[in-house]
This record gives sequence, C-alpha cells and structure tokens, in this order.
Amino acid sequence: SSKSEDTNTFTFTQKGIHDFAWFAVDSILTETDYYKSSNKEIRIELFIQPEREEYLSRYSNAVKNCLEYFEKYVGEYPYEKVTLVDVPRTSKSGGMEYPTLFTVSADLFSPVEVGYPEKLVAHEFAHQYFHGIIANNETYEGWIDEGLASYFATKIMEEYYPDLLINFRLASYFPVFGIQLLNYNEIPLIYSIDKYKQAPAYRQYINYYSNPIQGKISDSSFIHDSKIVYRNTNYSKPELMFISLERIIGEREFLQIISEFYNRYKFKHPKGRDLIDLIKSNSSEKLDWFFDGVYNNDVRFDYSVKSIIETDSLNYKIELVRNEEGIFYNDILVVTENDSLWFKWEDSSRTKYLDVKTESQLYGVEIDPFRKNVFDYN
Repeated sequence: SSKSEDTNTFTFTQKGIHDFAWFAVDSILTETDYYKSSNKEIRIELFIQPEREEYLSRYSNAVKNCLEYFEKYVGEYPYEKVTLVDVPRTSKSGGMEYPTLFTVSADLFSPVEVGYPEKLVAHEFAHQYFHGIIANNETYEGWIDEGLASYFATKIMEEYYPDLLINFRLASYFPVFGIQLLNYNEIPLIYSIDKYKQAPAYRQYINYYSNPIQGKISDSSFIHDSKIVYRNTNYSKPELMFISLERIIGEREFLQIISEFYNRYKFKHPKGRDLIDLIKSNSSEKLDWFFDGVYNNDVRFDYSVKSIIETDSLNYKIELVRNEEGIFYNDILVVTENDSLWFKWEDSSRTKYLDVKTESQLYGVEIDPFRKNVFDYN
C-alpha cells in the first residue's frame, strides 16, 4: 500500500482469476479461521454484519465443510484464502460469487434445522470451483455452473446436515416448520404444522414440476424473459439432470467424472459439450437418449402401469404405457410373493407388454423403482 496527502492506495495481487470484487464498509465484524488441507493451510476470512454475530461459527463451519467435501471428491482448492462477506439486510448483492470471495446473507432468526444460511454458503462456495476455476460462459451456458453449484450444495447438505426440516416463511421472514399448501403473496393460507424431514433438492422438484416444459437446458441463458423460466432452465432442471445421471451411472462414478472435468478444464473456458462428451465417454451406459430427452428437449415424462391381467394360473400379461413425449430407459420390477423379477424398457415405444410366468402370486409392478428418472410425474 502507499499513502499520499489525500489518498491511500492499496494493491492486491491474485493469480489465476478472471474476475474480482471488493467492498467497503464502516462497521462490520471480522473473523479469521483456517482450514488445513493435505498440502497447505487455507485462510478463511469472514466479514459479518454486527446484528448477525451469532452466525459466525455457522458460517465458518459451513465453509470448512465445503472445502473438505470439494477437496475430497472434486479437486484441490488452488488459492490460499477464501472470503465470505455477509451483506446488509437491505443489500441486493447477497448470494453472489467471485474468485476467492462470495457474498451471503441471513435472517435475524434462522435455526440450524432450517439449513439456511448453510445451503446458501454451500451454493456460493461451489461457484469457487464452477465458474471461478472452471470458467464457463454464463451468458450462454449458465446451466453448467449453476447446475453444478446447486447439485453440490445438495450433496454437501446431505453429508453434513442430514436432518433438516421442511419449513415455510411467514410473511417472507419468520421460518415455520411444516408444509405450506397454499399462499397469497407468500402469506400462508392453508398449511400443515408439523415436522417433516426435507427431501434432498425438494425445492428444485417443486420448481420443475410447476414448469416442466417452459424452456430447455440447452437454451442460451439470456433468451428467456421470465425469471421463473430462467431459474428452471439454469438451476432446477440442470441439478435434477445431474441427480438423474448420478443414479444411472452411480454416485462414485459420477463424482469421478466431475473430478476429471474439473482437473482437465480448471483455469480454462469449457463449453457444455465438453462436459456432456466427458460424461458419455466415461460411462458404461449409452446416454445419447438421455441427453436428447432431458437436455435438448422440454418434454414431459410420465410412465405408468396400465393393467395386470392373470391369463392363467400364475401367468400374467402386464401392459405398461408412456403417456407423454419424454423417453427414458427404465428398469421394471415385478414383485411376487417369493421373488423379484427384473425387466428393461429401452426403446421409444408408447406401449410395452410383458408376459410373465411366476412361481407365486404377483403382488405388484413398478416402473423405475430406484427413481433414476427424477423428471417423471408419477
């Protein structure tokens, strides 16, 4: 730094970045913590609004959890520090990402069972890797970094905060545990007060099921004039796509593919095709059908069991139907009194018939029992 009669000049140097941010404030709490990785110590700088002092340890622990998870499953954090800035309540800059720095915010009252602001921290930290280090073009393909940041935020919450409860916000502010069924201007009209465990990524499911065919993931990020459609095509659908791929490929294998993507393209500007080609080439599953339906199209998915007829003693004719345009390669489970029988449906037909001979009474038939197709309405 240097100083003249009227000004102070500060110079900061950071290698390996494509963007930067700075902030100025007259009153804020500061705290420094450290995370010891395998080969270095990473400094965690925290800048917290005075009225949110109680969140200091929660912010710090959340950042450490993120560093641990990403270095374990994705790759090394290349910088020597990371900065969290808790912005004022009146600021519109909470929840933004820049290399080595991200912003967050929190309500004055937010119990740990809500998982907020921890999930916001996880999402914004994930952007250190995806868009900070993996520098895709957000104007055209925001789904890459927003989808991966959302996916990894969900993974981190499952790993470190597994017992979160569903809640709604009374008048957009006060968290109340339970399920909100109907609201007007975010004021609940019909609701169920109880404690319900959060399903992973449950808000993304709500967003998708509310707007399933309004835009494709492959659309350029800037073409939609609706915030709802933008959020669906850049956040909700991409995260659900990654969850679906994880279930098809396997969690360990999928994380290894994302780790390879990170290590191959860090400090570069990959395109969506690079990620998709890497997933295809590293999977034992043929996935052209998957990306055709989920990535390149905005179609509904709805498979169902139409009928089960016993044609003779322990002989059954099962009719399965595809009710919408979306095509998915499904596993079929037939459950009998003493056994489980497995079948495949891997084509574009509207109807599939199974002629099944069993050794005991048939109890039921289920399409996609492992819920690999998270886009299906049933």
